[in-house]
Amino acid sequence: PERGHSYTIGVDTGEGKKDGDLTCCQVINNFTGEQVAMIRGTYRPDEVSEMVVTLARFYNRAFIIPEKNGLGAAVCQQLEFVYHYDNCFRHEPDRPIGYNMTRDRKMELFGKVAKALESYNLRVNDRVTVKEMLTFRVGKGGRLEAQEGKHDDCVMALMLAYDRRAGGIIGNSQRKKAGYYAVV
Repeated sequence: PERGHSYTIGVDTGEGKKDGDLTCCQVINNFTGEQVAMIRGTYRPDEVSEMVVTLARFYNRAFIIPEKNGLGAAVCQQLEFVYHYDNCFRHEPDRPIGYNMTRDRKMELFGKVAKALESYNLRVNDRVTVKEMLTFRVGKGGRLEAQEGKHDDCVMALMLAYDRRAGGIIGNSQRKKAGYYAVV
């Protein structure tokens, strides 16, 4: 990590099973827009929590944006109550840690990342994430997802991490009026 730079970590928690959904953590340098680290694999939620706190401490006490849907809720609880890591996203100041991903939010985040890539405001350095991006599409019912047999974990974690740099998760008065907050 670069001294004086801030970082954001997006976390998409998988099932922790050998043939299941994978977990991915993406680290973005908030000043440069560069993806500086990515971890992807099969991890239990308790392993994810420990890993992401270690990663955040290494990257200058990085801001963590963990998705709280599904097994992500267990990671969020451990970040808050086991590791007491307070530099995490919350929808409101007195709410639990974690980002509640909805269909509309996913569409919004995807649009921001696509625009950032086109304008060179986001630089992705690993091939796995690039391959996932190439198979990420609008599926049945207008839902964003990976093509059948492919993964979207890296894309989801990247979208979460990048949104903070884009000003979507903090510092945006329209979002604050709508009830989105972050403890920084």
